[in-house]
Amino acid sequence: MGHDWGSQICYEAARMRPDMFIAVIGAVVPYIPAAGPFVPTKHLVAALPKLTYQLFFDSKLDAATIELNKDIRRTVRATLRSVDSPPPDAYLQSADSFLDAWSHVKEIPPIPFFTPEEEDYFVEQYGFQGFKYTLQFYMTENRHGSWDLAHKQGNFSITVPALAIFPLNDPVADWKIAAQLLRTTDFVPNLTTKVLDGAHWVHLENPVEFNAIVKDWLRNLNRNSRVTDEL
Repeated sequence: MGHDWGSQICYEAARMRPDMFIAVIGAVVPYIPAAGPFVPTKHLVAALPKLTYQLFFDSKLDAATIELNKDIRRTVRATLRSVDSPPPDAYLQSADSFLDAWSHVKEIPPIPFFTPEEEDYFVEQYGFQGFKYTLQFYMTENRHGSWDLAHKQGNFSITVPALAIFPLNDPVADWKIAAQLLRTTDFVPNLTTKVLDGAHWVHLENPVEFNAIVKDWLRNLNRNSRVTDEL
């Protein structure tokens, strides 16, 4: 089970090794098949303007790393917001800064779904190595490398049972519609899709409801539907 980038990692694991993974769960981001041509992020921002921040990470990695590392608590507070405590409307829409939309706010409110101790731990963990290696996920060459590996393998379908949980209020995108545009169901025939109130961090914002969906799906999971690779 994964969230955001973690979803794609889990989907790829299930795609490549259905003999090892009997099921997969992805939160927020749908499965992105590599069947078609590689699409750089810069070609997506016209339709999805709140992906613009990824251009900053991609083209100005060092500047982005410095900005995010300068005040880790401010960075994580800016990032981990909820429906009831949202970021500014301009957030994520700059190709030159990740945090400039918060510049008018002297102190960003605490993360709404963390206790003070949990927030302290989160800040402490990012303090060990900062954000550089995290941001490298967004670089075009790394995204292309992941696409190229899957594209050359040629098997784009996930045959094991899969559960996708999409939030209804993610400021980045309507992921249910994105899944339709990506034709996810064509490549994941055993897919169950659920939606849940919440923003991007829906599993943290509404953990009881999120876990109820997961538990219900697992209880009803028919292990006999597993497709194995005889190789």
